[in-house]
Amino acid sequence: MTNKISNLITIVCIGSGLACLIAKTMSKSYVDAQGILHEPFFLLPVGFGLITVGLIVLVISTIMKSMQA
Repeated sequence: MTNKISNLITIVCIGSGLACLIAKTMSKSYVDAQGILHEPFFLLPVGFGLITVGLIVLVISTIMKSMQA
């Protein structure tokens, strides 16, 4: 993987993950008249998953770059 592509993947994944976590924080959770909780819970695992993928790509690209030098 080239350095530019891995940097782009890292930035996009971590940025998207942070955006998901911020959206979850700013979104409104409420309980309706029937007692059902409505909240965008799916944003938490998606956000943490994207951040994890970004960090894994960063670590792998750093290791590969140090092996080539």
